[in-house]
Amino acid sequence: MKRRTFIQSCTTGTLTLMPDSSLSVQGANAGALEEAFRRPPASAQAKTWWHWMNGNISAVGITRDMEAMKRVGVNGFQIFQVGSGIVKGPVDYGSPEHLQLVQHAAQEANRLGLEFAMHNCPGWSSSGGPWVTPQLSMQVLTWTETAVAGEPKIWSAPSV
Repeated sequence: MKRRTFIQSCTTGTLTLMPDSSLSVQGANAGALEEAFRRPPASAQAKTWWHWMNGNISAVGITRDMEAMKRVGVNGFQIFQVGSGIVKGPVDYGSPEHLQLVQHAAQEANRLGLEFAMHNCPGWSSSGGPWVTPQLSMQVLTWTETAVAGEPKIWSAPSV
């Protein structure tokens, strides 16, 4: 028997005869794993985007929404200001009333133990807000296509 084959055989045999200590550790951790699955830590619980629709917000609505989130197991949210194509509500973005409602949401999140986060500005993908003038706003790319019937022409570069 070659030396390398002998060493491999001995190592394999030794490992086979040794008790698998990881099995007892796995058994001890199985209960903890099951418990973490049944009651996941806050960092692993569901969170959601919470669309505040074009100023259609109120303190009562904020509280009811957040209590419903808590009740169904949502552990946190990210407020996302949306206004495109939505009827304007009574609260202007960035107004003192709007800022009071954001503060109210933060206080309610604290009361309910919810994770609070906010998008960095109104609009989709940080592209909107009153500071963006129409000439600098998002643009729409348009194009046309024309179908042409006939035999394709093969173009070849002139030889040099």
